[in-house]
Amino acid sequence: MPRKRSHIEMKDGIEDPDRIVVAHDIGTTFSGVAIHYAVHGADINKTHVITKWPSASGITTEKEPTQFNYHADGTLNKVGYSIPPDQDRIRCIKLMIENSQPMPEFTSRENIEAQLAAAGKTPVEALADYLREQDKTVRVQLVDRFQKHVVGRTKIEHVFTVPAIWSDVVKDATLQAVKLAGLGDDIQMVSEPEAAAVYALTAMGVHELKVGDAWIVCDAGGGTVDLTTYVVESLSPLQLRELVAGAGAMCGGTFLDFRFESLVRRRMGNEAFEAMKKRRGCWSNALVHFDTFVKRSFLPTDDITDADTEEFYIPFHGVADNLRAGIEDGYLTLRSAEVLEIFAPILKRIMRLIEEQRKASAGQGKIPKGVLVVGGFGQSQYLFQSIRDHFASEAAVDARFETVVQTTTPAKRRAAGYQGLVVVSAPNPWSAVARGGILLGLTRGGIVLSRMARRHYGIVCRSSYDYRKHLRQRKYKDELDGAWMVDNQMEWFIRMNDKIETGKAVLHDFYRTETMIPQYITVTLLFCDAIDAPTRLQDGDTRILTLCRLTVDTKKIPRSKWVLKTSPVTGRAYHQLSYQIGMAIESGSIKFDVRVKGKVCGSVDAKYE
Repeated sequence: MPRKRSHIEMKDGIEDPDRIVVAHDIGTTFSGVAIHYAVHGADINKTHVITKWPSASGITTEKEPTQFNYHADGTLNKVGYSIPPDQDRIRCIKLMIENSQPMPEFTSRENIEAQLAAAGKTPVEALADYLREQDKTVRVQLVDRFQKHVVGRTKIEHVFTVPAIWSDVVKDATLQAVKLAGLGDDIQMVSEPEAAAVYALTAMGVHELKVGDAWIVCDAGGGTVDLTTYVVESLSPLQLRELVAGAGAMCGGTFLDFRFESLVRRRMGNEAFEAMKKRRGCWSNALVHFDTFVKRSFLPTDDITDADTEEFYIPFHGVADNLRAGIEDGYLTLRSAEVLEIFAPILKRIMRLIEEQRKASAGQGKIPKGVLVVGGFGQSQYLFQSIRDHFASEAAVDARFETVVQTTTPAKRRAAGYQGLVVVSAPNPWSAVARGGILLGLTRGGIVLSRMARRHYGIVCRSSYDYRKHLRQRKYKDELDGAWMVDNQMEWFIRMNDKIETGKAVLHDFYRTETMIPQYITVTLLFCDAIDAPTRLQDGDTRILTLCRLTVDTKKIPRSKWVLKTSPVTGRAYHQLSYQIGMAIESGSIKFDVRVKGKVCGSVDAKYE
């Protein structure tokens, strides 16, 4: 008998069934798409994940490689599985947009930059080309599933997921690529761990969830591993709130490929390795085999001696025997002890991230019920087993047990008094993000009631001089109203770990004095990732960075809102405007508006830097 699922209702009772929601999970190495006709409500069993991709040789798979290449004239040539093994390709385009992150060793930033330059494309334009081509596949699938006349008359809404650890600048660049691809202006951006959490918790069903339970969601993808902790607020409809600010790092499954490549390079030597990579399909086939038969299925025994006896054979067809490198008869022999070494630092980083979420949750008075593991890397048996071994029998509520945790078996930890965490592998882990994107699109983000700010947001401003806080030599007299002021003061109106209610803008008061009413008002929004944000902007302080410049068109503000005053200093007339900038932090984006006396006068144009 099928178990009862958590029931999800449309946000605010919205009755808008005549729409199709398309959720895109554009990954570093692989991308997936899910589609859902809203007439089916939020029934997760009615979500269709695309598994038929162009030139996939009849193979059905939930994702296609995030790769493409160009003709010599700069037009798009091929994407995904359709690229022959001997052709150059652009991969990891996400990391060209988020250029602060490391690039995998199977490609290079210089190589991609050269291909983009030859095609005359920026990274945003190239991503738009890929998305435009992917949309053609989506359209074919929509017609096959819902018939041409239904698709033709039905509104299609797109949801795009983005890593939570990405900067707001990069999230906006992704949004610009989506719009450039021609997918419309009404685009919903949501964070990958939030989408994964919504799907995973929905799939668990009401019999396995309790109001008040906290769950850590570990979204282990190809490039990023994102963690977020949610508290269940309601079961029908399912509603969650973020308990602590999420965290993440670039330690996904792709980094196992980096370490595998480094191992092979050390064995073969640089010259032989580079020669091997030039053989058609040799290295790509080896990586596919490593991904399919080693990364996912590797599960060593507890005894390192026993583990070392198991061997994996990676095809290196056409490569001459090299016993020193462990290559014989076209296969490279990989011992389990070596695979353990490949996994070790990656797993250590993930365990630390989970532990940080658990400790932060405990600091809020909540011990998480368990860990939900999703994502492509989440399919790894060894990753899942490692999380379970490490956390299933420890709750870290008492410091005296720390040594016990690190040195004893789960059974001994339980005997020592530990309350273990439940570790669950979510269904459909590789497509969980896209499936969750569907749910967030259907409910228009109404499932997560509040989120925790991951950084500080504010402005640099001048403020009234206060002898208790400011140096005397920094004060000066305002030329219009004669007040004593100080410059370069930081006003943080959102602070790290602040609770941000969904759908509610955080408002900050501004006022301007102008001799003439300007056509535009510009406000520079700053951010800071340091735990303790500075109170003053100083030259050379790299902790404070520019997020974006907000431009307000004053034509949208009634002229009557500008108050005419007379300067007590000069006797001249000037105009003063009191207004507010509204800032709404959503799942995967930030939206701004301008308000005068509580009334929204228009949106704000944000230019990210």
